[in-house]
Amino acid sequence: MINPLHRSYGKLSVEAKMQRILAVIKALHPAMSEFLDRNQACGEDPQKTAYEIFKLMKSHSRGMLTSVASECLNKKSPRLRTFLSYLHMEFTEAETVQPQKSELLNISYQPRGLEEYDE
Repeated sequence: MINPLHRSYGKLSVEAKMQRILAVIKALHPAMSEFLDRNQACGEDPQKTAYEIFKLMKSHSRGMLTSVASECLNKKSPRLRTFLSYLHMEFTEAETVQPQKSELLNISYQPRGLEEYDE
């Protein structure tokens, strides 16, 4: 049997890290735990939501994040998008994709008359 205190946490799998982050965020406050439970009930991934909240801990206090979670519960909208909106942050699902050659975005064309389509 391995003593958990002797385990090297640098070698945890991504899934194990996400589970730990979820457990830590849920343990912050009962409102945060309820928020994440309801977040899952409305079809979102609570591990992803917990990870986003975890990243916010660098710039926001625990009290602020708990307050936002409580407000989301009061508004009956336990979604990550709502949570971030209270912090005046934008939810982005994925990074914007741009072409390597930006000049490809500048398309010019000669409009044709509608007479061609009347035939």
